[in-house]
Amino acid sequence: ISSVLLFSSCERIKDLFSSGEDYVSSDGLLFTLSEDESYYIVAGMGNCTDTDIVIPLTYKEKPVKEIGEGSFKSNQNITSIKLHNEITVIGDKAFYYCGKLSRVVLGNGLNEIGDEAFYNCDKIESIFIPKSVTEIGDSAFLQCSKLERIDVDENNSAYKSVDGIFYNKSGSVLIQYPVGREEKNLTL
Repeated sequence: ISSVLLFSSCERIKDLFSSGEDYVSSDGLLFTLSEDESYYIVAGMGNCTDTDIVIPLTYKEKPVKEIGEGSFKSNQNITSIKLHNEITVIGDKAFYYCGKLSRVVLGNGLNEIGDEAFYNCDKIESIFIPKSVTEIGDSAFLQCSKLERIDVDENNSAYKSVDGIFYNKSGSVLIQYPVGREEKNLTL
């Protein structure tokens, strides 16, 4: 998925998603240092007032690699989130009950989406799972009442999508039928 978003804050960094466009990362977010002190984890909004959140590539000269557990939980102001390709983990309940969150762009380095990560984000209509994602926690997209499609990169080794319906790669397990779909019948 390729798109351009407008953001208001300071640091200019390269967009690693598609065409190499510049974008501005959000300023004022909270970070915690990883246990091995080699990278940072987004811990919360801090004094950031952006509604369109763009995670920076670095903080204090170290890479930002994770969205921490519950870091944006119950935030009723953010409307979009854009993760760069170096983010590998979205923690449990990271965007839990973010009622206005309607747009999510996941980077191509993402490996794991935690339990209830986007639970009850009822403005999200579609989401695209990159090829790198191999682990999605329980109820990651549960109660997303407008979710009509969960699409998966065709090169993903763990998951697939058939007409926007989310399955394991072999198609033997229906992981989630998007609750916002108008169809009321599904043939397996």
